[in-house]
This record gives sequence, C-alpha cells and structure tokens, in this order.
Amino acid sequence: MARQSTLNFARSGAHGAGRSRVSWKHHQLANDISSRFHTVLFGVAGEFTASTQIAAFDLDGTLIRPKSGLKFPRNAADWSLLRRDTKERLNTLIQTGYAIVIISNQNYSGRPAKLEEWQVKMGAIAERLHDVPFICIAATTKDENRKPDTGMWGCLQAYFESLGCVRPDTKESFFVGDAAGRRGDHSADDKNFAKNAELRFYTPEEYFDA
Repeated sequence: MARQSTLNFARSGAHGAGRSRVSWKHHQLANDISSRFHTVLFGVAGEFTASTQIAAFDLDGTLIRPKSGLKFPRNAADWSLLRRDTKERLNTLIQTGYAIVIISNQNYSGRPAKLEEWQVKMGAIAERLHDVPFICIAATTKDENRKPDTGMWGCLQAYFESLGCVRPDTKESFFVGDAAGRRGDHSADDKNFAKNAELRFYTPEEYFDA
C-alpha cells in the first residue's frame, strides 16, 4: 500500500496566472535543495498527491506528438496527446495509488524564449489533462541532470524529502519512454535512465497497448 501525503501547490508561482495550472519551482529548488539542480525546470500541476509509487513518463513521443505531423513541434501549440485514452489511463494510475511524474530532456540553455514557450506548452497540457495532477521535470541543458543520468530522479527525491514526504520506492515505480535503443529510435536514453535509476521500464507500446 503506497504511503501518501497531499501537497497543494496549485496557487503559488503559476506561469501565466489564470491560464496555466502549473506552479514552477525551479528557482526554489536551486536555492533550497541543491545548486546541482539549478538547470532543472520543475513544475507541479494541479492538486498533486505525493506517493511512494511513481508512474513516470517521458513526454515527446510517449505522451504527446506534434499535431503538425512534423518530427519536431513548430511552436507551443503544435502538440496533441499521442493516444485518445491517455487521460483515462493516467487517472486510473492515480486511483490505484500512483503519482504521475513527467521526466523530459530539453535543451534550452541560453534560449529563454524557447524555455518560456515550453512552459506555456506544459500549462496547455495541464489544462488538457484537467483533473490529472502531475509533476513535470525537465533537464534544460546537457549536464548530469539529463537522461540517461539520474539527476531528475534525484531532484524528485530531494523535493519530496524537503517537504517531509517519504521518498519514492523504485521497486514500486516505473518509467515509460520511447528512446529504447530500437531500430529507428533516436537513442536509448529512456531505457538507460530507467536502468540507472533502478526503475522498471516500458516502451509506450508495451505499456499503453498491452
């Protein structure tokens, strides 16, 4: 049985007041937890409930895809959920005791406008998912916080600890990502991240289509 505690961050530090449901915590993390995480973008969407059981997902190619059909999105609005039942599947996980966490490699070092665009997109995703609370974590540059390294998982653990919550249990948690080293995959970063963090790993096809 997962141990849970409720964390309500919906009202503090939201990007785009009245529009976004994401409360961005990256500056707080850098100041209060560790300077190691100063390149990590960390947001909380909705009435998030911490749990020892984490259902973690990559973002692009796992939960969303470019609506335009291009390989890379054109702008913050160029996205759609990859599967019609994504919201229902995430809600089922929450109902069974999991907390939802999105862990994504981005590369916006020195490009603040692109970083802000990504935050706007995450706000729109939170609106689309509506009653699915989640944490989103993004590595914004190429350092030890970027998958396949485990910096973003360490950031999640440190954040839970700073709030007096029990750390996530890797044996009861899992990670889903499309970068699995298969023919046509751009890398094996997701699969290797899960291995390095000692998490069970699934491709999107294995998890959603099973």
